[in-house]
Amino acid sequence: LIRSNNWSELNQVPVCIDQHKITRANFGQNRWDCSPFASDKGSDKNQREFDFSYLCDSPTLLIEAKLVVYGWLYEQGHCFGQKCKLSTLTSRFNIGLKKALVSLKNNGASSLSELNSPDMWKRFEDDLQGESLSKRTIELAFTAIQSVERLNSWLPFEMLLPRINCTQLAIKLANQEKLEHKQSLAIPQALVN
Repeated sequence: LIRSNNWSELNQVPVCIDQHKITRANFGQNRWDCSPFASDKGSDKNQREFDFSYLCDSPTLLIEAKLVVYGWLYEQGHCFGQKCKLSTLTSRFNIGLKKALVSLKNNGASSLSELNSPDMWKRFEDDLQGESLSKRTIELAFTAIQSVERLNSWLPFEMLLPRINCTQLAIKLANQEKLEHKQSLAIPQALVN
């Protein structure tokens, strides 16, 4: 549908249908509610939804971002055996990949593949460093981009990223006061007690 520029039919493609056969999200929407895929039904909506609204004025980046998420949901798990929880995918997109997409948009780029350019990659690094982010958030951005690269055989564009040590680069770009991961418990304190 994308190759034939059939936007009206593409926009109607269901992304998520619930157990009652109700379409909860379709490709044309700028916020995909994928709650039926969530293992934890009471989780925060940021862990159940993919938000593309900040890309509305960048149509090519918007389509590419939607394709990436669609690929993560329906293609990547089948090709690479890496089926992720919905909360992992939403975090990868809403936090990690968003850093790259916003950087590209702010630097006048119209495609994710522009990160292949050393100049654009350097601008992306500068943007990450300028945000005073934690090491963990920067690592999440790099992990998201690497996940896009794993979809190269399926996407209509190609990511060819520099071979870097993501952990070392994240340490270099992170706010030096935010190098340590602060979370000590992954379960509620009451349950620990």
